[in-house]
Amino acid sequence: MKKFLCLALLAVFLALPVYAYSPADYADYSSVYTADQTSIVAAPGYFFGLAVMTDGTNSCTIVTYDNTANSGSNKLHPDWVVTTSATERAKVFSPSVPVAFNTGISVDITTAGTCSYQVLYRIK
Repeated sequence: MKKFLCLALLAVFLALPVYAYSPADYADYSSVYTADQTSIVAAPGYFFGLAVMTDGTNSCTIVTYDNTANSGSNKLHPDWVVTTSATERAKVFSPSVPVAFNTGISVDITTAGTCSYQVLYRIK
């Protein structure tokens, strides 16, 4: 299961569009998380997107904030409902241009099952 998850996340990251940045300048990525996280990044930077893997049964809702408190009105994107099926478990959210954040990144995830995710970002 872990090998499948790693391969699926690798495939998702390889499918992300590359903007006008060289690969070295493109983005860093967080650890893989399965629950709410505060202070994924605690510095200003650019948000490039999220890669999500569902459990194949339960959808999840993800909200990414420009803060370290996991709440408030400083959302980096609208609430994202990640739907799922047994054959389509991996999803990627990537804004058309990187979104600047000033404080840091925190993520709020809601699901009845298990969803894992990674955040793609670059610190200024």
